[in-house]
Amino acid sequence: MTRGIPNPDLRVFTESGGCTPSPWRLCYSESNCLLYRPDTMLELATLGLLRREPLHGYRLTKLLELFMGSCISVNYGAIYPLLRRLEQRGHISSLSIQKGGAGPSRVIYQITPQGRERWLALMLEKHRESWVNSRARFMVMLCFFGDLTPEQRLLLLGHRLEQCQTRLTHLQAEETQGLFADHYQQAALQRAVRMVEEELAWVQELIDTEPTLEPVALQVQG
Repeated sequence: MTRGIPNPDLRVFTESGGCTPSPWRLCYSESNCLLYRPDTMLELATLGLLRREPLHGYRLTKLLELFMGSCISVNYGAIYPLLRRLEQRGHISSLSIQKGGAGPSRVIYQITPQGRERWLALMLEKHRESWVNSRARFMVMLCFFGDLTPEQRLLLLGHRLEQCQTRLTHLQAEETQGLFADHYQQAALQRAVRMVEEELAWVQELIDTEPTLEPVALQVQG
């Protein structure tokens, strides 16, 4: 399969257990390995925030910008279509309320039990994706670690540690080093190595301190 081009033979596994053709949904290859889908991080973040509290679309957008802006590039035009899809799938439900006496109505979205299950499944899935996307996904997921059990957090931290170790081994390999010829390419490579080493140490620290932590709900001001 060409990188970046969906395989038309992939199939979507729906909530009902069936499957339908679709190139940009959660797809599984014959090896049952989850492939990268561009909007799953936005879906995960949206369900994660609604898991904390009911929100209307504007407030949700602001929180996504606050917590996800440093992790992923948020396509704000995709948020309302995503909310409609989540509602159609039964992952969220909506309630219209009137703002003020004559103001426009706003729709408040709340997560459903099916949505909670979907969010947890997204949190615990393993993906086959680029290093950049895996780093962004981990940072998005980290924002919601407080809603997981210690065992689930350690599982995800251990997986991220393995990803970092694999990346570092690749960067330090002799064949990789030989591809960077001039001074500036070498500087870029060494910077990349240091960044992975720093993340390795950071993830290991999170693992080492995990037994002392208790799940805490994120409090948002404003």
